[in-house]
Amino acid sequence: MAVLVVVLGAVLFAGLAATSWAPFVAKAQGPDSIARNPVNSALKNTPPTPFYTPPDPLPEGLPGTVIKSEPMVDAPPGIRATRIMYLSTSASGEPTAVTGMIVEPDAPAGPVGRPVVAFAHGTTGTARQCAPSIAPFIDQTTGTHMWEARIRPLVNQGYAVAAADYEGEGAPGNPVYMLKATEAHNVLDSLRAAVYLAPERIDASKMAIYGHSQGGHASLSAASLAPEYAPELQLRGAVVSAPGMIPPIPLALESLVSNPGNAEESAIRASYVLNLMSSWTTAFPDELSPSDLLTPQGVETMALTQEYCHDALVEELTQPFDTYVKSDPSENILNVVSQNMPVDRRVDMPVLMLQGMKDTDVSPQLTQATTQALCQLGTVVDTFFTENDTHETLVWAARPAELDWIADRFDGIRAPNSCGGQQ
Repeated sequence: MAVLVVVLGAVLFAGLAATSWAPFVAKAQGPDSIARNPVNSALKNTPPTPFYTPPDPLPEGLPGTVIKSEPMVDAPPGIRATRIMYLSTSASGEPTAVTGMIVEPDAPAGPVGRPVVAFAHGTTGTARQCAPSIAPFIDQTTGTHMWEARIRPLVNQGYAVAAADYEGEGAPGNPVYMLKATEAHNVLDSLRAAVYLAPERIDASKMAIYGHSQGGHASLSAASLAPEYAPELQLRGAVVSAPGMIPPIPLALESLVSNPGNAEESAIRASYVLNLMSSWTTAFPDELSPSDLLTPQGVETMALTQEYCHDALVEELTQPFDTYVKSDPSENILNVVSQNMPVDRRVDMPVLMLQGMKDTDVSPQLTQATTQALCQLGTVVDTFFTENDTHETLVWAARPAELDWIADRFDGIRAPNSCGGQQ
């Protein structure tokens, strides 16, 4: 498995020169003024309500079984939203309680129900209060950042959206940031939960997955693992937007430490790494320790990931990137990286890969490398890359392409393939 990291690293640093694959590159740019709107800054602390405490012991049931639900009475007009807690599978393979929400138009679903999209959310943090379902309709929360820009456009298309919080966010549990299997389980089980909750309103023959950033990693992970974990789900495709793929360490860290970006970019990247190490050292305690990647101050600062959500944590990280992250990490991390890269097999469903080339949060070159790796494995991949978009502006610039691509998959139209030499 460690070979994957070497292969991706070789592709990344070779500049993709030896492949016939080439992405469609658009010049359009999303509105930076909207992307940076303070409404979307997730700085409000939203502690979980009693709903987020699971029963002890957990009830028996299959993954996706809804443990409890409640209407979200503050949903906007025309929107039906239901907060849910459902059974999923932890990193250790044990049943666990995960929370989330099902959001759909408040209108008749028609005789066969409406298609459903599993929404995999981007980085909000790993603490319980970072769950998007806690307060998605209140400004400056982790939830509204996901609702307004990402979920609502899908609902406006007439779809039901199943949005998992991920284990440890909302309900108690371990952090699962960039943990391939658990993210995939949580996302796939949210689709099962949607059918369980409202079978008369869901068209179970039309399902798709959408995710941006961390959610892009989760979307691709779910698409990759669906045949073995949830073979009954009739998935038509997966949208993978600016996926938080893991760089080929240690080469990328040497580059990051020498060129960490401005103060804000440095703090954002440090927050990602701290949440990553909190998750991975919990899931792989025999393989990895915090000091394998973090400095002594970084090890101490990692505890803040359970106190602050991502945007608030970024404001706390006022020191240079190399204050927290080593430039010479232990090679122990290579095996853990390889276990969490969802590019070790052909993905059975078509994938839409999107990336802004001015992104400073996610490496555009690594998204290119990931796309080439998927092509080489035989995956059908359509691409939408833009010259001028950042991590956030891509959400607006790519929206028409994403919505059209999902609609075409639900209509049974064959997916385009940007992989050279494939049909």
